[in-house]
Amino acid sequence: YNYGYLLKLSFSPLATAEPSTNASLFSILPNPSTNSGFFLDALESLTPQPQPFVIFDSVGRKLVTNLIWPGEKQFIETSDWPAGPYWIQLQNGGQSQTQLIIVQ
Repeated sequence: YNYGYLLKLSFSPLATAEPSTNASLFSILPNPSTNSGFFLDALESLTPQPQPFVIFDSVGRKLVTNLIWPGEKQFIETSDWPAGPYWIQLQNGGQSQTQLIIVQ
């Protein structure tokens, strides 16, 4: 935690496995977002059950906790959010992916 931003970096010097592919589990449209909201689009490559996702503000507070089905496009309303960066984290089984969304 540094200057109001949540930072987490971790590196393992003991890791010998090949890094996983950077295939995206979800997309965010539009990004940067308007002040009304954006669409969270879960890709079909997810396991065939709803996947949990969490949206955090720039200091790590949870704003949204929900589920999304593979292939579903979910609208996230941001009209009452202040402009700035937000992080979306989606779980797919044992895999987790985080993406940045900018709300203007």
